[in-house]
Amino acid sequence: MEEQVKIKIEVYNRLIKDALKSLLAPEGELKIVEDEEDGLPEFIIIDQVSLSKVKDLHKKYPGAHLLLIDNGLRKRDIISVLKIYKLSGIIAPYTDLELFKKSLKVIKGGQLWIDNNYTRLLIENFGKSDVKVVQEFSLTPREREIIEHVCRGLPNKDIAEHLGISVQTVKTHINRIFKKLGVSTRTELVRLFLER
Repeated sequence: MEEQVKIKIEVYNRLIKDALKSLLAPEGELKIVEDEEDGLPEFIIIDQVSLSKVKDLHKKYPGAHLLLIDNGLRKRDIISVLKIYKLSGIIAPYTDLELFKKSLKVIKGGQLWIDNNYTRLLIENFGKSDVKVVQEFSLTPREREIIEHVCRGLPNKDIAEHLGISVQTVKTHINRIFKKLGVSTRTELVRLFLER
């Protein structure tokens, strides 16, 4: 049996907090962490009101992934919230339980969880800084294409299919991109472009 994923809920509204606990607690693979006796959480669910606690949460639980439940973020704030608070993902308002579980797996695998609508904003942001990035890091047109696909959250196999190249070629490009940009994971790559 797989080890339970430990989740701490740091949501300001008590009703929502209790509802989340009631929803997630019966799930066998998820365990709600209330205090230190329950162990350290792998994931901490927060809302916009709780963003002010993020610095303390990062200190207290340095290995935990922070997930923001979007309950009214303005589109223009999404990119900056991801950057400033070093979130591992944003849970969109229409996310159901199965999609939430998928987000945990994706994040556990080292990637950011960003809804497709939010990804569009990221891609638009990427396009605005494209010339600067190409000049600064000497990226080829193919490397820029691959970065866009990585920022969309596509796995290597899907990138290869979209570009009509082999998976190994995609891996080679990604390794070159990592070296040029001084990053070692997809998450670092996406965060780098969030900061631009």
